[in-house]
Amino acid sequence: MDTPRFAALLDMLREAEAVAWESVHGSDERTLRLHKLTADALRAAERLRAGEPCAGPECGRTVAYSGVGRPARYCSKRCRDRAAYRAARQRESERS
Repeated sequence: MDTPRFAALLDMLREAEAVAWESVHGSDERTLRLHKLTADALRAAERLRAGEPCAGPECGRTVAYSGVGRPARYCSKRCRDRAAYRAARQRESERS
């Protein structure tokens, strides 16, 4: 998801978060809420860039989202096949 538009979005969120932080004076609830929401949006965008963890069993890799279509759940075909194999074995053992 390292497209120029996404990088520009991250830059805008960082700038908005910095401005919101600078504007926090005292205990103005609306200003504090604005900063919190902006910071949360920035963190969410940064997590999207980093990718989600692979859904494969015992796999610690991340799966990067290309920005097109449905995000992948597995980092590789091997992880996807291992997960399908384990799920099939689990269903088989539950039937017995």
